[in-house]
Amino acid sequence: MNNPYSIFYTLGMSLLISACAVRPAQPTEADVLRATEMYPDITLDQLNQGLDYYKQYCTPCHKLKDPNSETVADWQKIVPAMAKKAGRAEDIADIPEDVQLSITRYLTTMTTRTVSAQ
Repeated sequence: MNNPYSIFYTLGMSLLISACAVRPAQPTEADVLRATEMYPDITLDQLNQGLDYYKQYCTPCHKLKDPNSETVADWQKIVPAMAKKAGRAEDIADIPEDVQLSITRYLTTMTTRTVSAQ
């Protein structure tokens, strides 16, 4: 027998899950200035490209993570490891090294955003 309230439960859970989804931060000029400590040649366009790649290449396999969920050193290991893992999947194309670098630069820059603000 169907529970008449199951539709409300399903809708509520869907809203809760979508509310918890990470919305990656849009890079700003302040982020560029901070990023130049790690990447002297970085530009705002490059950080925005990294964000676009992050959304394009990472969401086919999993939800986006908050950049602050890992350290700079962790992201520098995670991105290549995930790219290698994605390359073994049948329905996912290899992630080029320049794309991996762009994603890594975005994530490590945005990780330092909160750290330096504290």
